[in-house]
Amino acid sequence: MKPDDIKAQLDASTLRPQDATEAARARLEQDGSLRSWVEDRQKFDEKVADAMAGIPVPAGAQAMLLKAVAEERHKHKVRRTALFMGGAIAVSTLMVVLGFFLLQSNDATKPGHWESQALAMVKQIDHGQMRLDHFSGDIQLLKDQLSQAGAPVPGLLPESVKALRSLGCKTITLAGLPASVICFELRPGMEAHLVIQEYTEVEQVDTKPAYRQSNNWNLAEWKADGRRYLLASRASTEELRQLFALAQRQVNNAIALV
Repeated sequence: MKPDDIKAQLDASTLRPQDATEAARARLEQDGSLRSWVEDRQKFDEKVADAMAGIPVPAGAQAMLLKAVAEERHKHKVRRTALFMGGAIAVSTLMVVLGFFLLQSNDATKPGHWESQALAMVKQIDHGQMRLDHFSGDIQLLKDQLSQAGAPVPGLLPESVKALRSLGCKTITLAGLPASVICFELRPGMEAHLVIQEYTEVEQVDTKPAYRQSNNWNLAEWKADGRRYLLASRASTEELRQLFALAQRQVNNAIALV
């Protein structure tokens, strides 16, 4: 395959690298500069995907995409393989434009919007694009720093979460309201990021974690003590479930001792 064909194919499959051909994946393993370029494209595509999460697709979007692909094919009039790649690039470009439009018209009250914003912030921290405000292995010190900054402070955290080694914290803004992020070491080489924000009284309180996935991230979300929490990690959902199962066992053991 020609270098341009390989690059175009990898660009069209940043969020589904398994869709790329074996030849393209082999070249990616051998070429460090190509890997760096793909990683940058993947970060951008993840941001667009997160911004669009939970947002209904506008009416007529399918027709718009099909029209764009048809126009791209007519314009270039090249062989079938090239047409496929050109169509994929056209769709990718249109999706970026569509994502920008959706970002401009986003409503913070829509279901899943807060979670998407929170995860987008977490990814920026995880990728080193956003620096933490304070670093410490003492969670109480981090809580004091957040309190002094007027940011939400975690209340009744599960003991299994409090037992994790803290790494640092940051004050952020989500849906126009202050929020906080505390980063923990879930296990050596694996981090977990806890996002905290106060919630309004009209929202339903659910102290039992709800689990979901977003690309290669696993999330646990719950509400308690006037706050809502989102724990995000690249660790497996099962590992997060075990963390909260341990917390429940700790509560049961404490009750048994009374």
